[in-house]
Amino acid sequence: MRSETRNLVTSSHTAKMPIFTVSVKWGKEKLQGVPVDTESPPWVFKSQLSELTGVSPHRQRVLIRGVALKDDEWGKFQIKDGSTLLLMGSVEELPNAPAERPMFVEDFSEAHLANVMDLPTGLVNLGNTCYLNATVQCLRKVPELREALKRYKGSVQTTAIANQAESITAALRDLFDSLERDAQAVPPITLLQLLHLACPQFAQEEDGGEYMLQDARECWQELMNRLTKLPSWEDHKEDVSNVFVNLFVSPITMGLSKSLLCCSQEPTFRSKVTKGRFVKR
Repeated sequence: MRSETRNLVTSSHTAKMPIFTVSVKWGKEKLQGVPVDTESPPWVFKSQLSELTGVSPHRQRVLIRGVALKDDEWGKFQIKDGSTLLLMGSVEELPNAPAERPMFVEDFSEAHLANVMDLPTGLVNLGNTCYLNATVQCLRKVPELREALKRYKGSVQTTAIANQAESITAALRDLFDSLERDAQAVPPITLLQLLHLACPQFAQEEDGGEYMLQDARECWQELMNRLTKLPSWEDHKEDVSNVFVNLFVSPITMGLSKSLLCCSQEPTFRSKVTKGRFVKR
């Protein structure tokens, strides 16, 4: 009796798992009668599928009831005859790597990024000089001013106090030229120095030695007062310079004044009306 029981246990332990016949759905195709030997590793089954479909084993993804089959997991799946497995994979070869490494925004330098995206060139902050930078960038958007500055033939003279208006105009012209040529931010050093010379209030410093914050509108006004000293503007020539004054400078920085002179105690006194042009300062 004991010998008979031992033989049954041995027979049960050495029994081989059967080979099942399953269906494999692959895209629009369905492969019928595919044998599955659960005693062999799953890669053997994938090799069979590779012969049938042309999909290499390392590109196959076999799903059994929504769960992916791995190389050592036959045991946890209940395979039986007629089961349907899902095969995912393509026979196309993997695309070759690009000859040139793709560039991302993070890989671009500031100069390259500005050139690709057509960004305007910026100005370096020289220590609380954002008021000046903002003013210059606003003025740069006026095409009449850019054209007028291109025609201006004056030069920068940092030591000549009498020619501050001409020097500031020339410095702004040169700064606009640098912004057109350069891709990296430009430091407005010369224009800042001339502005400090003409308007000492902008040169005030804090306790730490940095320039104090200033008002952009005041800076804009001071620049406007000096840009109107261009010779072509004073001559009232009918060119782009005069157009800039008429359309941009005059309505904002200039105005007409009207004064009335009369005498309340003398009825016979003839009142006098005087009109004139003024520049806001």
